[in-house]
Amino acid sequence: MYSNLNYYLGLSESLQCEFITIADSNIDGNFLVHHFISSVLKNGGKVCLFGFVQTLTHYSNACQKLGVNLQTYTDKGSFAFVDILKSICDSFLESDTLFYDISFPGYSLKGLWEVIQKNILSRSLLILDDITSLVNIGVSAQVVADLLHYCKVATHKQCVSFVILGHCNEDDVVYSRVQAFMKSYSTLAVHVSSLKTGYSSDVSGEIVIYKKKKTNRMHFKLADKDVKLFPVGTCPAVL
Repeated sequence: MYSNLNYYLGLSESLQCEFITIADSNIDGNFLVHHFISSVLKNGGKVCLFGFVQTLTHYSNACQKLGVNLQTYTDKGSFAFVDILKSICDSFLESDTLFYDISFPGYSLKGLWEVIQKNILSRSLLILDDITSLVNIGVSAQVVADLLHYCKVATHKQCVSFVILGHCNEDDVVYSRVQAFMKSYSTLAVHVSSLKTGYSSDVSGEIVIYKKKKTNRMHFKLADKDVKLFPVGTCPAVL
């Protein structure tokens, strides 16, 4: 995990009943997903990761850099990976029950929600990365919002936490609606974006943290094994 990141996010090491959303613009916000995986596992929690766009190998390599061997935690029963990417790929061949009828009127994500439910009882953190991939295969914003609602209710009824990542695209109405739904349900919303001024070797991007009606805007520098956050305006390279 990244040292001090939970402090800046206003989170305890053991997440409880949190609904955390991550939005990224022109930069990969996956480093936050890697942080939450490693942080929860190192603190004795359990994680179930639903991979919509990446393979297990991707997460294993990323978490290895943070000192976490996902295979070890899998063997302990503390980590599970659900390959949603495969289901999405299979949907184009109409061979998968989760998404094959996506073009039918009245389509819902009931099948996906049932898969999520099966992992709620035994996991303290469930991660969906990334939910906007559903939009890319034709799922409507309202159907995605319904899934978000079910997840939100679960945080209260079963005291589990969710981390949900989605990409931002201000020019796409459906993407924008999904992002609005995500933020409205969140207990903590994080938006990471590239610098508007362009590339900098000293600053990777900007992170905006929304929590309890408070907003904290900072710059960050990402390295292989850590991320450094600092107030906007304190780095000479972007003054």
